[in-house]
Amino acid sequence: NGMVKKMKESPGMGKDFPVNIKATLDCATGIVKGPAGLVSAPMPHTEMSTVDPKLPTPLSYCPIMASSCFTIVFMLSAVQKKMQFDSYIAAVKTMSNMGLFYDKRLAEDGAIPWKELKMDMIVKGSQKTEELEELSEYAHGHCPASELLTGQFGVTTSVKGTTVEVEAEPPTTPGCLNGYDMNKYKAFSLKVAKDKSIAETQHTANCRHYCETDCVEYPDAAMQLSFPDKAGIAIAMDPPIGKGKYPNPVAACFFGAASFYAHTFAIRLSVRGVRIQSLSVTISTKMNKRKMMGVEDDSKIFDSGTIEVEVESNASSDVLEEVRKETDIMCPAIY
Repeated sequence: NGMVKKMKESPGMGKDFPVNIKATLDCATGIVKGPAGLVSAPMPHTEMSTVDPKLPTPLSYCPIMASSCFTIVFMLSAVQKKMQFDSYIAAVKTMSNMGLFYDKRLAEDGAIPWKELKMDMIVKGSQKTEELEELSEYAHGHCPASELLTGQFGVTTSVKGTTVEVEAEPPTTPGCLNGYDMNKYKAFSLKVAKDKSIAETQHTANCRHYCETDCVEYPDAAMQLSFPDKAGIAIAMDPPIGKGKYPNPVAACFFGAASFYAHTFAIRLSVRGVRIQSLSVTISTKMNKRKMMGVEDDSKIFDSGTIEVEVESNASSDVLEEVRKETDIMCPAIY
């Protein structure tokens, strides 16, 4: 409430908050690493690497983004209305169709990567159903995920490459390149070309907001995300105005997009036999916290953003530009 009061007194406060999220590829494992301990493992369909299958993948971050962002805005608006809950959980389910990630023709034909996103709220408190429905409608209108999932966020992409000699290391798995098992990737791509439905999977995430500091695993965290389809995996989350020890919903959201772009870019290079020495993807934008905090109603939360790829490899600048254009078409995060 103190933050809301300050924003009302200062019209420019929180209006152009810079967001810069960097995702870096580990070329030995195919894992993409981000801020505050966030990680993104290779896509699960083809078992393209030997890393722990329980690790979150780029696909995990769609329900993460929806549940955590909605939870934060729901709770912020509840605070302003002086509502108090015993506990609150946002359970999200979504279906993904990753056919475009494997088959360029599907991407060019306009395949939609996400569908059937559903959120269930589980609230314990003394509020009436009508009050909760009103709060939910308000949260949807002020939630960052609402803009991002409905295609209101535009990006421009660029690539800065350095051509270097990359020594080939003996892969632990035959056909492995840059941390990806390309034999399995290509085999699965052929299957998708015949039946795109096999690339459809369901993803779930539960975001629990701790109304008191009763989080056993992370006692100083505001929220914890769990994945019913990845038993035992949990991520601690901070609110957007938290201390920053754990990732906040906005960081997790843009890291998911950056990691998806990094995976797609690296895969498209690997398909061409390019060896990568280093690869990172940075998403930059500006965020209007005033709408999320309920100070403004009509403005947008995000400006358009940029995605910048920096890569060291044995690929020429022409190949990198060709891969950038291909990634723009085939990466589900761009959608």
